[in-house]
Amino acid sequence: GLQLVLATNSDTYSPGATVPIYARLSGATAGSEGNDVVPCVTLQQPQPVPAPAAVPQQNHGSAGEAPGAPGPAPASPIAVATAAPASADGSASSKQSAAGPVLTLTIPSGVAHGTHLRLVAFIPAYAKGNTTGKDLQVTLDITVR
Repeated sequence: GLQLVLATNSDTYSPGATVPIYARLSGATAGSEGNDVVPCVTLQQPQPVPAPAAVPQQNHGSAGEAPGAPGPAPASPIAVATAAPASADGSASSKQSAAGPVLTLTIPSGVAHGTHLRLVAFIPAYAKGNTTGKDLQVTLDITVR
């Protein structure tokens, strides 16, 4: 089956550093549409998870949140990965082409040392080549040193 892969060459980076990212939809057969799917990769600062509220016994719907009420909004990205620069002849290097999609992003210079960040790769269910019928998402945590 299809699997979304996300990798970097380290799990720690300095503020201002450029992060090379390998992102690919694997499991697609050669020449299929899945080989051409490059996920959207964003850098987010994970939000602290609030402590669960006390749940009253025998709540019959008159108090508290309605079932299906929206949860907290997802974190806003602090950076978005872009395609690696092309070589002088206008094509991607053979190393990049053979290895799969290589993206880059820069760790913002204002991020404090010791901050935990999260790379999030996402391919929506409707994307050409995503034959699962489901959104695909994978995360990778990194630390600013």
